[in-house]
Amino acid sequence: MVALLLIWQNFANFMRAVPPVAEEWGARLALHPNDPLVPSLGRVAQIFRSWDSFRRVLETFPGNFLGLDFCQGTWAEMEDVDLLAAIRYFARRGKALYLHFRNVGRSVPSFVGTFVGADQVGMLAALRVYRECSFPGFFADDHVPEVAEGSERGHRSRALAAGYVRALLAAIMRGRASGHFLAGRTEQAAQTTAIRGPYRLPK
Repeated sequence: MVALLLIWQNFANFMRAVPPVAEEWGARLALHPNDPLVPSLGRVAQIFRSWDSFRRVLETFPGNFLGLDFCQGTWAEMEDVDLLAAIRYFARRGKALYLHFRNVGRSVPSFVGTFVGADQVGMLAALRVYRECSFPGFFADDHVPEVAEGSERGHRSRALAAGYVRALLAAIMRGRASGHFLAGRTEQAAQTTAIRGPYRLPK
């Protein structure tokens, strides 16, 4: 098996080579957790599957170029992780660059993907924390469950996710008009493609 230490060394080599180019072009790198959160996959050690591993990498490479694709579903799969505390930790430091806004049932190794409003993540509570932390980025519903007679692109499940997210956004506005929460989508695009955001939090 490709050992954990070797994977860390390879990642460190990558991080020494790429950031100067990223900073030159004003780009930022978004790190996604290993998914699924298992010790190895295909006989290759998985190094980004715990809160400690993300703290380690951000402390080792502290520049503004590196942040997280904060996949809320994957973080919820981690055992013994307070999801709202994790959101606060990374969002307040400006390290949550964008979000995969999804839900899961149970933790690794027996997790299952669910509809956005189901199971263990309190989605309204999570959105309120992102807003509390002045999260400036966008979020998308990520992948969704398959349903009977659904399309290849999951239109039914994505329509449910879009409606649910819009309702959450309206709720945190405390009764104010919902406005246009589908950033960058024309009405024609919304009708002919799977609705998948991206969304932004109202200020």
